[in-house]
Amino acid sequence: MTRQLLRLFAVTIAFVAGAAATEILLEIDAVRTYLGLAAGTGMSTAETARFFGIVLLTGLVVDGLRFSAAQWWSRNRQLEHDLEDIFTSNLV
Repeated sequence: MTRQLLRLFAVTIAFVAGAAATEILLEIDAVRTYLGLAAGTGMSTAETARFFGIVLLTGLVVDGLRFSAAQWWSRNRQLEHDLEDIFTSNLV
């Protein structure tokens, strides 16, 4: 069950982990100085929540598209086309 959920929400988990890593990295003073960001202008709690909300929503949209494509592909695979037949019919 856990493995299925991890597989189903893989992109969402990766997006949120990447966002967390980015947020942690941007809070390091040396990185902020190197990027030319002001030292005292960290993200507020509301901005951080909005940032993670957008990341979470984007990950869910991508996972939804992956799930829909997988369902559509498995339904259309019943035709059992050979890869060579697909290339010859579409490239001729």
